[in-house]
Order: sequence, then structure tokens, then C-alpha cells
Amino acid sequence: MLRIIFKEKAPALVKKQQLEEAYGIRLTEDETKELSKMCNLSEGLYNNGFNDGTYGRAKTDLRNLIESTGWSLAKAMEMLRIPPEEKEHLEKELKKKH
Repeated sequence: MLRIIFKEKAPALVKKQQLEEAYGIRLTEDETKELSKMCNLSEGLYNNGFNDGTYGRAKTDLRNLIESTGWSLAKAMEMLRIPPEEKEHLEKELKKKH
């Protein structure tokens, strides 16, 4: 049950349906709203942890490489073999002021 609530990457309504089908749990409207909050919380915690870990390390490596070599961000990403699907996110993150 907790796997459905916290680990499944699905909208709250899908999770509600899974809970009903798998465990016979029928949620009220208020409980459905609470489920939605929990889903958003778990997704937020996952994203924060991922950003702090994976992206945090990549941002640090990119900054260090750019500063030590004078390369462009694109060149540094190429040299670190940053996957194309992560480049846009990292570029946005690097432009943020912390």
C-alpha cells in the first residue's frame, strides 16, 4: 500500500484507483485531497534529493571545469558527457543564484 502511495509515479487519482482495486480502500473526497498532498510531498522530496545529489554534483563539476579551463558551458557539458536530456535542466540550475 505504501509503495503505491509513495513510490509509484502516478497522479493521485490513479493511486486512488489502485488502492481501491488492490486493497478495497475507498477514499472520501477529503482523503483523496490528502492523498494528493502526500503524492506531491513524496515527489518533491525525491526531486529535491535528486537535485541535491545528482544535479548538485554535476553543477559543481561543471562550475569547476569552466573556471579552471575557461571552457564554455556547452564544452564542459560535452567533456563531462552530460546526457542531452539533462543539459537544459542543468543550464537553468547554473543560472540560478544561490
